[in-house]
Amino acid sequence: MDHTNLVSCIQAEVERHKQNPLVLLCLQNHLYGCFIVIEDLAQNVLDLTNRYVVGNSFHLNVDTQFHQIGIRYYGFVMDGMAVYNSYSADYKEAWLAFFRDVQIMRDMEGVDQLEDRVIQELQVIQKEHAYFMNALEHDGNLSPDWVEKALYLLHPNLKGVTSSATETAETETETETETETDLKKSLLSSAKSDHPLLPSSKAAKHPRKLSMTRRQRTHPSVKPSLATTRRASIKR
Repeated sequence: MDHTNLVSCIQAEVERHKQNPLVLLCLQNHLYGCFIVIEDLAQNVLDLTNRYVVGNSFHLNVDTQFHQIGIRYYGFVMDGMAVYNSYSADYKEAWLAFFRDVQIMRDMEGVDQLEDRVIQELQVIQKEHAYFMNALEHDGNLSPDWVEKALYLLHPNLKGVTSSATETAETETETETETETDLKKSLLSSAKSDHPLLPSSKAAKHPRKLSMTRRQRTHPSVKPSLATTRRASIKR
């Protein structure tokens, strides 16, 4: 499968948003979700019919709900504030075309090649904003300190809550603490959503302990040399 155009579009998106940490977070979460979609299409977990991606207890219009990939399907941030609305028309059309190609060819090797290339391209993102890489290194979830970073980026109104807590009434402090805790839970890819997540696993493949986002299967892999990855810990 030819992924040249898609890679170029992803490069353009990263370049366009690299100075905007919030949008860059949303883009990376969207990319992670797209990775899982193409893996599941390639391995017959999902089917694409008339622009609807359909699976067990899952139904999404990849045209009208394209921006929801990542928060609706296996991103590392399951928070409505992380919706990626800032995509270009070229980026969207390139992904839709690749979804169609994967549906027809079911070519896992082609998916692997695209993912390897995109992971290489994401190295240009500054380390302090590299949420995608952090999720790859932590079983498809952000590590606790990165959850904290994402929380305050998506919900800047929470900044200062902890420092000001001692100056508020005890009941107000408890309410603020509970609110922040709930939001942290919503960021995790293991959080509950409208569609249950499937169990997955991850192992290192790339030099910096990066790996593919492929879920661990119950049957032996046809490509045992490839790494497997874990997305979310919710059980079936």
